[in-house]
Amino acid sequence: IYEQYHVLYSIQGRVKDAITSHSKALDYQDQFHNPLDNSIHRMIQSAQYQSINEYKKAMEIIDYEVKKTSHPFNLLGKAIGLILMSADTENKKDIETALNDLSEFKKHKKFPIAEKFENYANGLLCMINKDYNKAIELFKPLEVIFSNLGDILPLNLKCYNRNKDFKK
Repeated sequence: IYEQYHVLYSIQGRVKDAITSHSKALDYQDQFHNPLDNSIHRMIQSAQYQSINEYKKAMEIIDYEVKKTSHPFNLLGKAIGLILMSADTENKKDIETALNDLSEFKKHKKFPIAEKFENYANGLLCMINKDYNKAIELFKPLEVIFSNLGDILPLNLKCYNRNKDFKK
């Protein structure tokens, strides 16, 4: 039920209530789900705090979960959380940290999703560096894969807009 409240509050623009509901859902899931999955999920969902300008809170959650999550999965969760936050903040340092963590993760585990998030992060770097065509090239194949995140299409639109390309 908390997940449904999260969705409802998100639609209504009640971001703090949505975050609280989602946090309660994760607390409830702790009883039944694999602790590793929940820790990674908490790191990923910490990006929501960025939407209410609570970057420090998001980083505290990531740091806490990294400490209690087994290696190398702590790297994956941290990287994804940083990448999702950076879609809003365009924080180059966080994106580079995420890419390093993904690279380290891939030395230990082969997860195809890690490569997709590398493309996501590299697209963000291209966008920050004003190479909008390259960013679009990296984001375009991710639109379907990450459609549930709702982040890729707005990033492509940002690139088209910044590139003053209104015909595509």
